[in-house]
Amino acid sequence: MIKRFIIAGSLILASCIPVRNVIDADLAVWMNGERLPYTSIDVESTLRDHFASIYKVDLFTQGHTWVMFINGSEEEFTLDYAIKDKDKIFLTTSAGSAQVLYELEQSN
Repeated sequence: MIKRFIIAGSLILASCIPVRNVIDADLAVWMNGERLPYTSIDVESTLRDHFASIYKVDLFTQGHTWVMFINGSEEEFTLDYAIKDKDKIFLTTSAGSAQVLYELEQSN
């Protein structure tokens, strides 16, 4: 009877632990022509939440204009983008199309 209670108690405890949605997304971030080292996302979040957990300095308040591609399509840059499973996210501060194409090619 005691063993059954312990098992039942463990099941109850396990069901109370929040489980975050696990995803697999690729991330490439280029700033001033240099690729930053963070390349994957494994927990469902927004870009804002993801970067807040990695960087000590907020990259996005340093006066740069950012360009964002999601799965190969240019999108309006927003930190509120909800990252989805299998996303390929590319962010850059480069303004010239030749440099952006170079960075995209290097990121794949």
